[in-house]
Amino acid sequence: MAALNPAAAMHRSLHRATLIVPVLLPLLLHAQGQVDGTFSAGATNQPIEVVTLQPDGKILIGGGFTSYGGVTRPCIARLNADGTLDTSFDPGAGADGPVRAIIVRSDGRILIAGDFAHYAGIQMGRVALLEADGTPKTSFQCDVGADDQVFDMN
Repeated sequence: MAALNPAAAMHRSLHRATLIVPVLLPLLLHAQGQVDGTFSAGATNQPIEVVTLQPDGKILIGGGFTSYGGVTRPCIARLNADGTLDTSFDPGAGADGPVRAIIVRSDGRILIAGDFAHYAGIQMGRVALLEADGTPKTSFQCDVGADDQVFDMN
């Protein structure tokens, strides 16, 4: 089996929580293929539906959960490379429904989509643009938004 390198895949998404292991497996292995015992994932109260690896090695997760490791994180959270919660990313009130797609843009902003009407109390129509710290980019207005759930973006 070839060694897996998490830096080689900048964007990994999935659509079913049952597929989370194949997405996280490269993050749990060293480049030589040995298990990384320093990765310590916290628990969510609902399934994780999307995982995206940032260029800096941090991990964005989305879904219908409201907490990660006992800390309130409505439907989106960012983890450090070791699986701990990155507290510099704070979505505040977050999304009011599941986040099912995440793209990290080249400018560091984060585009999310899913089945939410609001993010941080602002009407977003299932699509939102976030600053790198998780706050909404308020000048980004998706007036009508998607007419149904969004499961993927590219």
